[in-house]
Amino acid sequence: DLAIRGHIEADHALFGKLPLTNVNTDFDRMNGEWHVKGLTARALDGNVRLDLAGRSGADNRIRIKSQIDGMDAGALCLLMGESKPALTGRLNATADLTGDTDVDFFASLGGILGVEVQKGTLNRFALMTRVLSFIDLKNWLTAKLPDPRVAGIPFDTLTATLNGASGDFNTQDLQLSGPVMEIRARGDVRLSDSTVNMEISLIPFDTVNW
Repeated sequence: DLAIRGHIEADHALFGKLPLTNVNTDFDRMNGEWHVKGLTARALDGNVRLDLAGRSGADNRIRIKSQIDGMDAGALCLLMGESKPALTGRLNATADLTGDTDVDFFASLGGILGVEVQKGTLNRFALMTRVLSFIDLKNWLTAKLPDPRVAGIPFDTLTATLNGASGDFNTQDLQLSGPVMEIRARGDVRLSDSTVNMEISLIPFDTVNW
């Protein structure tokens, strides 16, 4: 029940597994509520800004507002335990999310998330591999271009806006634009059971004259 307010500065820190440098933040706890305000830091060659708010007691709902600029997406994937990153490139993202820590947090998650990744590769995305399996890739391979089922799909930009409630996030504007392929998708990503239900438009070889 003790009210407290303070400020933290750190040259090096950890946020879970995420290594941070140049950390600055204010925090407080009073009247059953707590806040982490204006946290700024460097992480994986990018900049992070984060605001957290929640309540003590039975209804432990947390609100997360964050902004990421220029983070190494591949390094982030490796940090999450992947042997080979599913995604590489420079990650920019904004989020305004709420979740309940008294239940399955991801099944309770809702809000809005905007993502942009620049100059990267999409690897090991099972859904894309299945779509590409319906295409005759002979021309691709005879043109000495890398097989996307093995080398991944290179892109210049990958963007999406997701709106969610109860762990079910919907996007109407997922778009991948690359040197040899355009992909657009709309549908749902369910965090509670890790399932995807999407309609996908794929335009292969759009810069190849045949």
